[in-house]
Amino acid sequence: MKTAGDNTFNPDVEARISALGNAGFLVSHGLVNILFDPFFQDVPGIERPANPALMKNAVILITHDHWDHLNVRAVIEAAAAGAVVLAPEPAIQKLGRRVPAEALIRMEPDDLGARTTTNVAGVNVTAFRTRHGQAHNSYLVETGSFRIFDDGDNEHTDCLDPSALQGLDALMLCPWQGSQWVEFIEKLAPRHWFLMHMTEEELDDHEHGRFLPDLCDRVPMDPIALRPGRSFVIRGRNAS
Repeated sequence: MKTAGDNTFNPDVEARISALGNAGFLVSHGLVNILFDPFFQDVPGIERPANPALMKNAVILITHDHWDHLNVRAVIEAAAAGAVVLAPEPAIQKLGRRVPAEALIRMEPDDLGARTTTNVAGVNVTAFRTRHGQAHNSYLVETGSFRIFDDGDNEHTDCLDPSALQGLDALMLCPWQGSQWVEFIEKLAPRHWFLMHMTEEELDDHEHGRFLPDLCDRVPMDPIALRPGRSFVIRGRNAS
């Protein structure tokens, strides 16, 4: 495990997970950049309009169409620069015809807990229909070396089948009260889990050991809380 400042990062056997603010993350691995709900705020290296070099081999996953997860203008610019965008129907409607059809993939599981899978740029992406707003997806990303799950704003983790999410290398999750997130993490036992959807004040509280103990009677594992622009590097299970 290394931080972003470590210049020995090897994209062939490691994944760099960078926080983009709010619930946004960038996962860099191999030649592919995978972005979850990006562009909420300006982060160095993820400039708006989207960095063309970064977007050339990018997969953007939108969990839902709320304003703090879908920046319509920035996503359109990213698609124009080469990114492929995956999203549920309400987000697709907001993007409209301003994203070329070949750069837009609907991920629309037909019922709560259902899932649908596609392959983009050599990455398997499975969308799980979860609870929040009109239509919300949580995403499992599998690169061959890594299994990464972003729960988005899912309000009830019990709608997910834990058996489909075993062996996670990274889990991104918001500790919503009442979502049964503690039990969910304990069932999945990911190698790493990342806090998300946190304000600067909440990040300050977490650094002083206050945030999670105020929410739950036990903290599962040791979470990673990244401020926007900060990164954490994980190594593949089978890397020599």
